[in-house]
Amino acid sequence: KTMANQTKINKEKVEEQIFEIDSVVKFNEKNLKAESKALSVPYQAYISSGWLIVGGSYIIPGFLFFLFLYGFLIPNLLTVPFSFVLLLNLKYIIILLITPLILIIIYLIHLFFIALITRWIYKFADKRGPIQGLFDRDLSESSTLLDYYHFRSFLMKYPIFSIIRSPFPWLIKWELRFIGSNKIGKGTVIEESYIHSHINFGKNCYYGTFAHITNHLVDGVYGKEKLTFFGVEIGDNCVFNSLTGVLPGLEIGNNATLLSKATTMKYDKLGDNGIYAGFPVKRLNKDEIIKFTGGVYDGE
Repeated sequence: KTMANQTKINKEKVEEQIFEIDSVVKFNEKNLKAESKALSVPYQAYISSGWLIVGGSYIIPGFLFFLFLYGFLIPNLLTVPFSFVLLLNLKYIIILLITPLILIIIYLIHLFFIALITRWIYKFADKRGPIQGLFDRDLSESSTLLDYYHFRSFLMKYPIFSIIRSPFPWLIKWELRFIGSNKIGKGTVIEESYIHSHINFGKNCYYGTFAHITNHLVDGVYGKEKLTFFGVEIGDNCVFNSLTGVLPGLEIGNNATLLSKATTMKYDKLGDNGIYAGFPVKRLNKDEIIKFTGGVYDGE
């Protein structure tokens, strides 16, 4: 009984300390609310542009597809009773041969309209967004520019995905040139990799599978970040092997090679005729090249 009374007294003291009015911290209601700031590019612009790029690219191709299906294919082939004699009929042989070609043409028209609509919106955003620089997210002026930077990045997502994942991934070079986001020299090969705007390739370059050349990097701690946004300039005959990583601001000369998993630092400048490896990348001498590549093949 004594212990029960003591427990009750202790509990009352604890409650008194917790709920004592003088010890309650009074917060200003203004401090409890997150500071909201109107975006230069409202979220409605993201939604509408996404719908316009994706949905708009299907309007004319969709019309052509249904016109071909109901106006030609169904009456001339799909409603005809099947027999093996049809396989010897020249008319039906021609229909079977041209049908895949027409479907491919309609699909290519769809890809063209993806690039065309993206180009229109991208040019609008590109005139208002930053070219390059270091931007403080806390400053309203920088924040305005970064809103357009993020919007431009959003615009490039679906067009790049639609080409890279299509049966015609080599069209990615044409698409990036057409949109105006990149300069890509003749003979350059881009594999299934990560690609951003303002990454400019010279002639006869190779961009390997899952390589990543980025134009941006977030520096700093949460809440006080700065965004580095610089393009990358690549010379002629350069090779980026698979899984290489390049940070913003790289300038690389002609005939340079980055071996697999080589990674640069920001604003690196790499010279001509070099082979680079490691993190941060370093130029390899003759002995290091032999070590990295496994020696000289003697033909046996």
